[in-house]
Amino acid sequence: MSIYATDADNFTISATVNRGKTVEVFGEPVFPSGLESFSTAAQLHAIYPSFQGASLITTQNGTATYVANTTSSTSSSYGTTEQDMVFAGIRVGPSQSAQDYFPAISGSMELYHRYVQAVNSTVAQDEEQLIDTIISHRHPDMENIYDFAVSSIKGMIGHGPKAKGHDIHG
Repeated sequence: MSIYATDADNFTISATVNRGKTVEVFGEPVFPSGLESFSTAAQLHAIYPSFQGASLITTQNGTATYVANTTSSTSSSYGTTEQDMVFAGIRVGPSQSAQDYFPAISGSMELYHRYVQAVNSTVAQDEEQLIDTIISHRHPDMENIYDFAVSSIKGMIGHGPKAKGHDIHG
């Protein structure tokens, strides 16, 4: 969803993105399911054969806002993005009825989980877990080198409109 609004000499562009995907694989697939990577892990070696499939669930959400004033030739922007991903080995049980096309999931074990959130080009949270091991990440200050809006629309695309005989700067 995106919104464009004007108020006197100001204009604002706001956008929101929310999406997700769930993939469940039962049985022996033609392509690797991802479980193969865990087959030799010491923590899973004994229970790996009990998995009859794999599950991947991921979501991404983001918001961004750009505000500009044409009179003062200023602009600013801010935004947030996040992604959450869970990969699990699953066990299946008998179907509930003859009309069920897929077996019922009787249990699962989270093998990998990662959640990352960035606010205004800076990683605010980064949590990762592989089986039962927490993996730490250090994210140094990005010093605004990846700002959403550089200094102006012209700065972002390399050319653009002029106002009152000079370039528009943010």
